[in-house]
Amino acid sequence: MKLQPGFNEDISNENYHNDREYKSSSALKLILKDPREYYRKYVLNEQDSMNKDSLNIGSYFHTRILEPHLLDKEYAIFTGKSRRGKEWEEFEASAEGKTIITSSQKYLVDNMVEKFEQASVKIGNADNEKEVLISSFFNGGKAEETLCGEIDGYKVKVRFDYRKEFEDFGSINDLKTTAGSVANKAEVQEICEYWGYHLSAALYVDLVTQVTGKSHDFYFVFSSKKDGECRIFKASEAMLERGRKEYKEAIRLLKEAEATNIYFQNKIEELD
Repeated sequence: MKLQPGFNEDISNENYHNDREYKSSSALKLILKDPREYYRKYVLNEQDSMNKDSLNIGSYFHTRILEPHLLDKEYAIFTGKSRRGKEWEEFEASAEGKTIITSSQKYLVDNMVEKFEQASVKIGNADNEKEVLISSFFNGGKAEETLCGEIDGYKVKVRFDYRKEFEDFGSINDLKTTAGSVANKAEVQEICEYWGYHLSAALYVDLVTQVTGKSHDFYFVFSSKKDGECRIFKASEAMLERGRKEYKEAIRLLKEAEATNIYFQNKIEELD
């Protein structure tokens, strides 16, 4: 299914990621970080080599929270002792087209989901403060919503984990998994910096605000694979402004590269 300007209904993850007309925040981050890798992935369309176990756990957790109706269709639980031998080969064949989750992986995600459902946070000001479940940020809105549009004359796309829209504002609620702890804000800040989440948050906020006319807050909900603990954080205006500067620079670089077909200079570079 071809992506169209505006909100796109019933777009699968596969269709979203395979589209090359619109650029995602991942593409914008990559052109800034490694133009050679951008060229390999987005121009030559070469496949990534990634840690599938880590990705599978994150994807399974996301589906458990955001799209539980897809679990039976997209996942198969392997209860055997080892991913080798006849039992494994037969199961793998029977689960063709599905992501296989082992018993230990399911147990890990079960714990994460339980802690997520129990986690709470205080919201509001001192005069009107109340405690709410973090899971309430994922009720009353839409999951896995795709939006396409233009910023600075360049086609971009975003896929919200979950978005809630009210009369005059909205919120984007992004579900993250991490191998580390979420207890220390500084550690979470380092994770956000490493993965460029400030750029993603700014792009998401700016595009949806442009299309809907409503300002949106951006929330990160981190769930730890280490101990299952769950915490929620909000992207500050300073974080969004930093991300905004970076995605605009990425768009400038991509416009220039696409016009000249030069994505990187194959010459000796100096190290600082």
